[in-house]
Amino acid sequence: MTSPGLHERIQAKAKRIPPRYRSRYLKAMDGGSLRAGVDAFCAECMGWEDLPDSVRDCTSPLCPLFPYRPYHPKHRKVELSKARRSRDAANAQDG
Repeated sequence: MTSPGLHERIQAKAKRIPPRYRSRYLKAMDGGSLRAGVDAFCAECMGWEDLPDSVRDCTSPLCPLFPYRPYHPKHRKVELSKARRSRDAANAQDG
């Protein structure tokens, strides 16, 4: 069940999004695509400006979506995985 007026609020927000990215946002809000949701979240976080460079160059590695953001170099995920394995190994030794 959706809250009253949610559709209208989504449409009002969509009007403030640059036309180029509006359909991605609406697809995400319709539940049509998890990928569209991540893409829209990252684009909104960057103020819908200087895309895709601003998302690719994101400086928030603690964001839970950082490894999944669009436009990033694939090697980043590998680097993060290696870092996690190192951290997990260190935690296992400590605990």
